[in-house]
Amino acid sequence: MSNLIGTGFNAGSDDGELATLENDLRALAEIGCDTVEIAATSLDMIAGGRIIEERADRFVSLAKQFDFRYTVHGLVSSNFMDPVTCRYQIDAAKALAVLCERIGAGILVQHSGALRADQIAERTDADSREREALFELAEFCRPYGVRIALENIFSTEPGQYRQTPAEVAATVKAVGHDNLVALIDFSHAYLESTYRGLDFRDELRAMA
Repeated sequence: MSNLIGTGFNAGSDDGELATLENDLRALAEIGCDTVEIAATSLDMIAGGRIIEERADRFVSLAKQFDFRYTVHGLVSSNFMDPVTCRYQIDAAKALAVLCERIGAGILVQHSGALRADQIAERTDADSREREALFELAEFCRPYGVRIALENIFSTEPGQYRQTPAEVAATVKAVGHDNLVALIDFSHAYLESTYRGLDFRDELRAMA
């Protein structure tokens, strides 16, 4: 018996406008796709942590034209470890959670955080800062019926502080909130495991 509940693809806008998203959605509907992850931040619907309602209304109307199961991908640059941008990141994620609820998406994907090699002073509190932000966001999401899916990412530069997939799993367990789950990205896990000399399958088992 398979545990797969759907097969889907990512869809977004190439230019910040809805027309290119609509083209993606129509193409996916034509090939029989049943699940779509929308890159909502490609649509210029949020500014300063606030929803631009006129654009959001048009987005919701478009999404409801299709019989997809939706998830939403948050900022690719999402990073709750960075003390300078953390509050902006949380506010943007909360706005995205509201948009999730409006299109019936039960999952908002957030990338796990990172610090640059030169952010030595921030490393001590990095994990706790991320966990506090995730708990705040999960609490906000509870009444909207949205779960945050914390996705493992790979290192992008030497000396960067980045959690391994197993450490991402530990973060989710430590927060211990029903509205926070782990999301395995297999390719990201392979890249990070190879880079660090870790056992790829052990890292996956920890997240699973």
